[in-house]
Amino acid sequence: MIATAHNRAGVLALEIYRDVLNAVRGDRLMRDAIRLQAEKLEVQDIVLDLNQFENVFLCGAGKASFGMAQYLAELLGERVSGGIVVTKEGHGGTIPGLEVVESSHPVPDDTSLDAGRRLLAFARQTGPNDLVLFALSGGASSLTEFPIEGVSLQDLQVLNRFLLASGFGIEQMNAIRSAISQTKHGGLGQAFLPSRVVVLVLSDVMGDNLDAIGSGPFWNSQSLEEIPVGVGSYWDNRTAFVASEFCGKPLSRLGIKIDDEYLSELLDRATTATRPPEADLSRRVSHRFIGSSQTARLVARRSAVARGLRIDESGAEPLVSDARVEGEKVARLALCLGSEDSICAIFGGEPTVILRGNGSGGRCQELACVASGLISGRSDLAILAGSTDGTDGPTDVAGAIVDGYSTARARAQGIDAETCLASSDSQLFLEACGGLIRTGPTQSNVNDVVLMIRADCA
Repeated sequence: MIATAHNRAGVLALEIYRDVLNAVRGDRLMRDAIRLQAEKLEVQDIVLDLNQFENVFLCGAGKASFGMAQYLAELLGERVSGGIVVTKEGHGGTIPGLEVVESSHPVPDDTSLDAGRRLLAFARQTGPNDLVLFALSGGASSLTEFPIEGVSLQDLQVLNRFLLASGFGIEQMNAIRSAISQTKHGGLGQAFLPSRVVVLVLSDVMGDNLDAIGSGPFWNSQSLEEIPVGVGSYWDNRTAFVASEFCGKPLSRLGIKIDDEYLSELLDRATTATRPPEADLSRRVSHRFIGSSQTARLVARRSAVARGLRIDESGAEPLVSDARVEGEKVARLALCLGSEDSICAIFGGEPTVILRGNGSGGRCQELACVASGLISGRSDLAILAGSTDGTDGPTDVAGAIVDGYSTARARAQGIDAETCLASSDSQLFLEACGGLIRTGPTQSNVNDVVLMIRADCA
């Protein structure tokens, strides 16, 4: 991990963050969720007799899918007949017997369409006597795509850039993406029918809603599958948002410059497109969660307590609104803490970002940039905002850490936080104050972790 701490609170924050990343790797969570006894594969409460299947295929899509599939391949060995795994560029590698495809995130490109085409073609070759173990994690929405007829790659890219800059939540964005895709909202699941599919889910969505994770490739309005209590926190069967809700939305209110007529026409086409009838996927498809944001927060809590920190329970509410609002909330909470002992508040979630300029940054960096100004002068405070997938927005930065003297260090370099925020250039400020965190690919994706720590310098 490439990062710098400038006080004791910062040192503790980086140690806790490192513990979280180590614990929520996809391969480690798979190890906890799956057992192989002779020819019986136990996936939590599901028991599969491998002798009953003609073939066992391993497939996956998402930023953590490579590590998840790699563990499965090592566990099952020669029992695996093949498969295809799609992950982000730079997050893959070699898995003997499997095809590993790297594609684009967060905006789809030709590689994303190629990955979607290949996954759909592979799915349609499976049969009723085949078992498919599918590793699903966040990022699949962009990494694996194949649009409905009449929607071009340019359409996809314009729409995705708009969504990423809009301030919409992940459920809203993925609902709109699903409306123009053949792989999303159960599309991939229908292609795999009638094979038996078990989807192993690493959730990056607060509430663990299956229609939003990777845009629900195995989940649609006909999915009435029961998820056992205690296996993930998903609790309802609600369908995705209707994309037409966003048609004609006055984009100027969001500070976004885009051709409204073009975007509305694209969304209109999506909602009126002719689609094949949706199959009931629950008869052949099962989902089981192996990890989520809750997993990361529990690890962070244990790590903080082990380091002598008292837990402040103010972090119970997830961070899901604008990163600037959330940054102010976390910083103001820090200023309200007493000074009698060492304290840690732990937040999870995924703030949204509204682009206001052409700078570089992401939701974690923007949150930290805002917070730094409010805690200025406090030598006992540090705030860390970090992704768990190693990528904050469209950057190679995982997140950021700031303390009470971050603004002073940046000003010494001639950089002002407010000026950077005005052009959505939080990365410039954080580079100047020494606050950037780079981890590289983590083989995980369970939302963001935000740590607020007060600790004496001595």
